[in-house]
Amino acid sequence: MKMKWYVLVGALVLGLGLGTSHTARAEAINMDLGVFGSYLDSSDIDDDAMGFGGKLKLELVEFFAVDLRGSYLEYDKSGISLIPAEAAALLQLPLGPLKLYGGAGLGYYFFDADNADLDDNFGF
Repeated sequence: MKMKWYVLVGALVLGLGLGTSHTARAEAINMDLGVFGSYLDSSDIDDDAMGFGGKLKLELVEFFAVDLRGSYLEYDKSGISLIPAEAAALLQLPLGPLKLYGGAGLGYYFFDADNADLDDNFGF
């Protein structure tokens, strides 16, 4: 399965938009936006996946935040694509300019394959 051109264009637009969207308003409500690259080594199917994603972190109070992420990954050999949609609750401990954090999250994983019938699934 080849990555569709509109997925690449969407990632580029998202990255450019997020890179220029750091405003006083986003800072006032403690909102962080970001893009990232992903790599997944899957021993179950002996294949590696690479992709990209975006995240939104909302700091609701000083010690608590919510992290939302979406990604697109494509496996090299097997023709499988994966879209994880994930949300996490984070407890934070400010340490000067750094924040130590830990949390728990849930995700829903959308699978698509050329030669297999895969079921979407929840994870944590």
